[in-house]
Amino acid sequence: MDHFEQMIKELQSSELPVMIYGAGAEAKTINKFLTESGINAAGFVVDEKYLPQERSLCNRSVYAIEKHLSESVCDLIVGFMGISDRKLEELRNNANIRKVYALDFPGRFVINNDAQYTDEFLRENADVLNDLRNSFSDDASRTAFDLFVSQKNSGVHSKEYSKEPQYFDSEIVPLCENEVLVDCGAYDGDSILSFLRFVDETNKNGGHAGVRKVFAFEADTKNVEMLRENLKFMDDLCIVDKGVYDHTGTLFFSNDNTTNSMISDSGVELPVTTIDEVTDGENVTFIKMDIEGSELKALHGAEKTILRCRPKLAVCVYHKREDLVTIPQYILSLHPDYKLYLRNYSPAGVETVLYAI
Repeated sequence: MDHFEQMIKELQSSELPVMIYGAGAEAKTINKFLTESGINAAGFVVDEKYLPQERSLCNRSVYAIEKHLSESVCDLIVGFMGISDRKLEELRNNANIRKVYALDFPGRFVINNDAQYTDEFLRENADVLNDLRNSFSDDASRTAFDLFVSQKNSGVHSKEYSKEPQYFDSEIVPLCENEVLVDCGAYDGDSILSFLRFVDETNKNGGHAGVRKVFAFEADTKNVEMLRENLKFMDDLCIVDKGVYDHTGTLFFSNDNTTNSMISDSGVELPVTTIDEVTDGENVTFIKMDIEGSELKALHGAEKTILRCRPKLAVCVYHKREDLVTIPQYILSLHPDYKLYLRNYSPAGVETVLYAI
């Protein structure tokens, strides 16, 4: 069942006002979704300690939830990630809330795209998705796949998620003594630091791992400044202050925030390049990609490198609806003998990584 659709039907038939619990980016997305569905939210509520000075959002008032729920009855939509089970139970037991809706909005509206796995999408791609599921190399991947697809279809949180470091899962990824990492979407260096910890832990556990070189692709200039500062101790680091794509040139990137720069029709014009051009001649051993929906394009721009080096791949497959279809297909078209794994690293329908080893 599509619980987003069910929620809209219930709200349309309810005479109670609809309040959105939260006042951040997700709450704004929910408000937009409601408006496009013909429902006008009455306002936003937040815990009193988070009540902003500017008590208005999207031309609607922001109230302290404690005071508002003591004075009026409403339907409530949770508008932020990470709400605790205890808090949800408290809200559902509140006599002034008819119904609480806590759906996976971050997993549906990723980078401003509607990434829901509709029934139509699942029917059209049933054979491909079934083949992919059967091709995974362990049962944990098949379980992760089932829960991910179900949640992206229904909107109901059901995912189990790994506590291993994202992109560098020790259950899956083997390391060698001369790793050459290509980090696409390096942000402020957080994933490279995670990689270095992974190398250290591998050696502590009796392995023989080492880092020969790291290529860090990052298009956002503010992120590049943080990247340089956070990794200034590294001598074997090559920072590429460009986006990574399937050709060299310039593209527009949105600049909504520093963690979510994606290619768009307008915004900041930034240079892009390819992995093949930058790493030509290097024995690349590992490529990590989390680049807000440009993963397939970047893989095309790494084709020569992948064919030549057969690197380990850790690629995000949640940004676009079709990612889980097109990205594995392309990887296997280059090397059919890659072993595929899938892991979830968030309770929301995001941070899902396809590994090719």
